[in-house]
Amino acid sequence: MKKRDERTEAMRKLAAGGEERIFAKSDILNTPLDELIDDLAEGLSESDRAFMMEAAPELKERLRPKRFAHSISVARTAKHYAGIYGVDVSQATRAGLVHDWDKCFVGQEVFDRCLELGVELPEGYEHLEAIFHSITGARALAIRFPQLEPEILQAISRHTAGAVEMSPLDMVIFVADMIEPTRTYEALEPLRDLVGEVELAELFARCYEATVLFLASKRRYLHPDTARVWNAWVGESPLKHMKR
Repeated sequence: MKKRDERTEAMRKLAAGGEERIFAKSDILNTPLDELIDDLAEGLSESDRAFMMEAAPELKERLRPKRFAHSISVARTAKHYAGIYGVDVSQATRAGLVHDWDKCFVGQEVFDRCLELGVELPEGYEHLEAIFHSITGARALAIRFPQLEPEILQAISRHTAGAVEMSPLDMVIFVADMIEPTRTYEALEPLRDLVGEVELAELFARCYEATVLFLASKRRYLHPDTARVWNAWVGESPLKHMKR
């Protein structure tokens, strides 16, 4: 319990003035947007702040309130985790902020968005409506904000299903999206306890494992490449134990 309390306190100190009020969804939504941006931009460059000043209001208009609060929390969490694991903090914060840019589309709108942006979906993807926003979001953001680095767009495109090749930034965004503080599932606490205690690759592997097991327990359709990602990051081949 003490360790958890210390971690929570460390996270809270990242908020403006050390206040706790912007760590709950309702409090985020009741905080003026300029204060949220000031919090996120602290310690970053003026160009980072300018991007947030442009992107955040539009993001707030695009998303449902709870999803917007989640986006702010992911940005803050990604910023913190990037600092822990030596990942570019600027890129992590900006990617976290806009990672759900296209989460506003539902139902047929999702497929229409793919057509609009020229996203061709391979066979087997028609059952994965929930993850399309990562792909179309990255494509749309490249058009809307051409100054965004390819590393950021890649991390956004991989934040739901992962990939066999994951950069440190990819992993930070994937993990931050999954275990940011406004998510209240008790099952996430053991994963939060690992932050700073294990290497980033191991943290990603544990989070990916938890995601797949959850989806399997709910009998959800799995991404066609799930087995490849699992084998690359989580699964242990018996060949590792063979004598050479």
